[in-house]
Amino acid sequence: MKKKNKYRFEVKLGFFVLVLFGLSHTLVMASEIVRGFLATLSIALIVIGFLSDNSYEQLKKKKKKILTN
Repeated sequence: MKKKNKYRFEVKLGFFVLVLFGLSHTLVMASEIVRGFLATLSIALIVIGFLSDNSYEQLKKKKKKILTN
């Protein structure tokens, strides 16, 4: 039996971006604008990924409605 993923894609992507944020300071010495963008993006993705199923579905519907108009 295949085990279902515990976390949504947004959570995984958020943690990946958070790792990039950490590496951007130690390895690349990226500017503060880039680091701020990465930090904000990672937090937003993680929060979206941890929403309840009902809230997550509502957000997806709103996003789809905005993008199709």
